[in-house]
Order: sequence, then structure tokens, then C-alpha cells
Amino acid sequence: RELGSKWIQKLHKFVTSQENIGYLANKTEPADNNDEEGEELDSGTGKSTGQTTIDVTSAYTTVIRLLAKLRGTKGVAHDARNILDQMHNVQTINEHGFKVEGGFENDPIASIDIRSNAYNLVLGLYRDSKDEKDSMKAVNLLQKMVDAGNKPLSERGGVPVPNEQSFEYAILALSHMTDRDKATQ
Repeated sequence: RELGSKWIQKLHKFVTSQENIGYLANKTEPADNNDEEGEELDSGTGKSTGQTTIDVTSAYTTVIRLLAKLRGTKGVAHDARNILDQMHNVQTINEHGFKVEGGFENDPIASIDIRSNAYNLVLGLYRDSKDEKDSMKAVNLLQKMVDAGNKPLSERGGVPVPNEQSFEYAILALSHMTDRDKATQ
């Protein structure tokens, strides 16, 4: 758990650091015929891949998935939610660019596609924590997904719409609440 956390923190720091603006631009410039560095080439075709960002979706989702294997362990739901929030941080930078003096620099390093499975893994951890506070966090997270469904895709900020599993996990999380009135608000 600690090793995975350290690794994803290093990745997150790299892809969200303004110090790395233009990192890929420096790595994809045309090279001399004798130079081994330069534009990234597809191994099958030998043509430029034209890569402008690194897709980090699977890295973040994998960490959440690995945390989900620790269901019931204290603090795991919180850790997974932090990773989900970091995914949104990457999404914001990808969509709007880095905030720099005088405006924004739109030269992101990473791209991310936040899918409902990442949300469902976090909802499942809230369900399995059997903590009343996590039950409310599950409802709030589901509400965030429902609200996203009422917005145009361009205004969702990477929040996916819920699927049936999202509702199932949130409802099951509510079963751990002792205050019925609070659970049905």
C-alpha cells in the first residue's frame, strides 16, 4: 500500500508540476538521422506517433483497484478517494492548462479519462467500510455523478455519469447508517 502510494504520488507530482511544461514537446522534436532521440516512432510503422500527452488513466485506476483489494481496511476508502481527486486534478490541468502568471499555459503533460469504474471502486470501498461518515460520502459522490449527467459533456469536469452499479453501491453504503432520517434525506 505504501509503495503504490509513493509511486502514484511521484507520478502525480511530475504530471502536475509546472516545471515540466513542454516536457513532451522537448521529447518529440524531429531528430537527425544519426540521432537516437527525437520524435517518438510507432514500432510497427516507423511513423511518428504524434504523442502530445501521456495517458495516465490506467496508472491511477490501477492504484484505486489495488486499494479496493484491501476492502475493510481502515483508511482505504479515504486513500482511494484521494487518488480519485488527484485524477480530477490531472483532468483540470489537461482541460485548462497550468495556471501561470498572467493566465494559463495550455501545455499539459498528461491526459486522463475518468470512467465510472474508478468511481464505483471508491463507492464500493465506502460501502465496505461500514462507517456512517463514509455512507454519506458515498451518497455525495453518487450525487456528483448524477449532477454530471445533467450537464453537457464539456461542463462535467471529467465526472462520469453513474451506472446501475454506482447506485447499488451507494444504496448498500446507506444500509450502514443508524440514523434513518439522515439516510433518506
